[in-house]
Amino acid sequence: EAKMMARMFGNEKLLVSLDNEWAEDLERYR
Repeated sequence: EAKMMARMFGNEKLLVSLDNEWAEDLERYR
């Protein structure tokens, strides 16, 4: 269960960082 939590938490961090990169790209090309 702890591994699942860690994996989900890691994925969430990854998704957030990807979202931030996307937002920066959108700002750049606006």
